[in-house]
Amino acid sequence: MAQKQPKVGANPGGRSIRAGGSPENFDKQTICWQMGRADWSHDSWGWETLSPDDWTQQIVRRLRDLESMTWGELRGAVGGKSSGTNHHSLSLDALSKRAQERLSELNLDDVDAVFSLRLTGTIRVYGIKDGRVLRVLWYDKYHAEPEKAVCPSRKKNT
Repeated sequence: MAQKQPKVGANPGGRSIRAGGSPENFDKQTICWQMGRADWSHDSWGWETLSPDDWTQQIVRRLRDLESMTWGELRGAVGGKSSGTNHHSLSLDALSKRAQERLSELNLDDVDAVFSLRLTGTIRVYGIKDGRVLRVLWYDKYHAEPEKAVCPSRKKNT
């Protein structure tokens, strides 16, 4: 018995499907945020720990400035004392043990990496990059304090 074969019809509206672009290449797209996974209640990195002034002065203004950049521009931004990259991916093993445990508690330990945004010299926002979207997780004001930080700074304090 012969299997049925679908009929090939006319191309609707004369449109064609373009091939070639890589769906994984988001470097030319602007960054956008999603707060649905934000860890509001964590005692150190939770968003509930921010004062209203912190929200407006450190978070909203800085994220507003960054969202006009493409992912490629964002990853290429350098600065700070050592002129390293300001914003970059971090493998889970670069995170503190406490941060790794918290990812597990949030059922997010299946991700390969988290993305770090440098807001100031010691303040970071961490999230999970998903295409052009950064799914925001933590606000970390303890980057310079290894015992409290999501990802302790590798620089020695002198």
